[in-house]
Amino acid sequence: MALLFLLALIAAPLAEISVFIAVGGEIGALPVLLLTIATAVIGVTLVRAQGFETIRQARAELDANRAPLLELMHGAFLALAGLMLLIPGFISDFLGALLLIPPLRLWIILGILRRTRPQSNHVIIEGTFWENGKTPDDQTPDQPPDQHLPPRS
Repeated sequence: MALLFLLALIAAPLAEISVFIAVGGEIGALPVLLLTIATAVIGVTLVRAQGFETIRQARAELDANRAPLLELMHGAFLALAGLMLLIPGFISDFLGALLLIPPLRLWIILGILRRTRPQSNHVIIEGTFWENGKTPDDQTPDQPPDQHLPPRS
């Protein structure tokens, strides 16, 4: 797993550089630079707007006494999208822009939740049951059982 991460860490910048060179060869260096700056500015603006909406939805969930799990995950993916849009490069900008699409983001989140939730939906409750409020020794459950302690010396 560490080797795979290291390879991705090396391959991602190389891929970004090769795309920069290819696009720069087609449209020129100045337009590439302006596009890079524009995607960062637009990305930060969109992330900020969607982030405020996510915070509003999370507060509504908390006010309704529900855990805002989906909203927190949306917020995490928005932060990731913002980071990807700030990183110079067309590949990272494309992936960051994809994360800004709410239905796609929800699909990814639900896929993660499906893979990480427990396999069983069964709830096991353990305890003792007394019928009609009586214990097997005819003692009420409210009273502690008789204790036979040795005399004090």
